[in-house]
Amino acid sequence: MNNPQIFNARSLSIYGGLLLCLILAALIYGQHPTSVQQPEPAMITWKLPTLQPTSTKPNLLALRVEDGDTLMTILKQANINNDDAIDVISTISASYDLTKLHIGQNVTLTFDIPSDSSHITAGSNLRLESLKLRISPEKEITAHRLANNSFSLTEALTPIERHVIRKHGVISSSLMATVDEMGIPAAIMGDIIKAYSYDVDFQRDIQPGDQFDIVFENYYTEDGQLARKGDVIFSSLTLSGKRFNIYKHTTIAGQTDYFNDEGYSVRKELLRTPLNAAHISSGFGMRMHPILGYSTMHKGIDFAATTGTPIFAAGNGVIEEIGHKGSYGNYIRIRHNDTFSTAYAHASRFAKGLRRGDRVEQGDVIAYVGSTGRATGPHLHYEVLIDNKQVNPLSIKVSPGLKLAGNELARFTEYKKKLERVLVNNPNQTELAFDNHNGLRPVN
Repeated sequence: MNNPQIFNARSLSIYGGLLLCLILAALIYGQHPTSVQQPEPAMITWKLPTLQPTSTKPNLLALRVEDGDTLMTILKQANINNDDAIDVISTISASYDLTKLHIGQNVTLTFDIPSDSSHITAGSNLRLESLKLRISPEKEITAHRLANNSFSLTEALTPIERHVIRKHGVISSSLMATVDEMGIPAAIMGDIIKAYSYDVDFQRDIQPGDQFDIVFENYYTEDGQLARKGDVIFSSLTLSGKRFNIYKHTTIAGQTDYFNDEGYSVRKELLRTPLNAAHISSGFGMRMHPILGYSTMHKGIDFAATTGTPIFAAGNGVIEEIGHKGSYGNYIRIRHNDTFSTAYAHASRFAKGLRRGDRVEQGDVIAYVGSTGRATGPHLHYEVLIDNKQVNPLSIKVSPGLKLAGNELARFTEYKKKLERVLVNNPNQTELAFDNHNGLRPVN
């Protein structure tokens, strides 16, 4: 028979050996694993209470400028350390005016993230490596960190294309309503009104059924975004059967202006109306005064317009008087020559920096429409004075502008003929292609 004690001893010996082998194997396996677990990649937990990221990556944050933002508030909300914020803003502001940020501009921040970091809060323990800011649709600037920890500024231009656009139509209820329906930019119409304002009263001369034909430039990025407006190249207004044409023309000497069919510059001694988008609310002559309640002589023309509408100098001249003037409110008088002066009253404020004795050019903004002084609402009271006596602004005769002559007139006439041929031969063409002066040709 087998001895139980011997069996137990042998069993314990065997079991003990097996246990020792298992322990040794575990130690060896722990020192030499068959696979190594990689550390988690660095992550950023963005904490931006008001900013709206347009893109986030482990080391990048793209933001859109919102109402009220400044570059400093954007950097603070992104938890950028103060020294980096001050340095990068100083670098950029040396070349660009950062007070003119506008809604929709893109700001992209790039950081240097340590490779062994995990779940880093934005801005804490991070260095700003670069800041990219789109200044305009056609220009983007980047501030890069250098080896000495200062920032250097570079700029990149986005290619833009010049498009020459033609719009023609018939005025329905009003000129502005019609051009707005046709998608003509307000800035282009502002240029047209200013060019015609020597000859056309846009409140009284334009009637439903009148026609217009406009050729103007716009500049677009490759993705079709409007980068900036260009100039009006040609405009034709047909008012009560009478046609008024103007052409943009650059002289051999490099002077650019608008000229009529006969080669006269449209610029004259005085503008007919010294502001855009206004209507005559009271003419020159006797009237029942709206405040005094009895008939008085109204020695100017009132143009009703919204508060803040820019007021232009009607001609070149020197400011004789500027300041508050009794019932006129805020008042400016400009002397244009030994005979003519013009006056502008009830302004809400004057253009910044203007003083008595300053010289102004025709079309300069000198003030803004308001209702200061004796006024029932916002409007411009406009006077023309001859030998210091007020006259009806609509009755004065102004001298014509510069007349092209000789080779300059021949050059202008040839250009005008080419443009007219393109318009006549392509009546339904909405886009035209030509060089800056003499190479007009229709788009294929």
